[in-house]
Amino acid sequence: MKKAIPLIAVFLLISSLTANSATGWLKKRRKGYIYFKPFVTVNSLDVVVIFITPEGKVYRGTCRKKKFIDTCTVTPGKHFDSPYMALRYIVLKISPPDAPRILKMGIVSTQLKEN
Repeated sequence: MKKAIPLIAVFLLISSLTANSATGWLKKRRKGYIYFKPFVTVNSLDVVVIFITPEGKVYRGTCRKKKFIDTCTVTPGKHFDSPYMALRYIVLKISPPDAPRILKMGIVSTQLKEN
């Protein structure tokens, strides 16, 4: 039993490092038009984030390759008019030829970030 406790602690630490994600909304401006994009920050580059609207529409976002940083901010291509909706997200780890694995899921927070 004493050996199981450190093993569980190490597993939880590793899973929190790989699935640690901050969420929120980016406020963007282009040519006088203000729009919002949801974001999820992840610590792994081989993930796909799926965003699901309350109406059931699905949007996908992937990490862009960065040279020196292991974290990336994932956004979908869709522009939203308001950040006050219950937008769900699912973070999937992609490791071919295995099936995708769910790392984390939740609701995007209503925290705004100017960009």
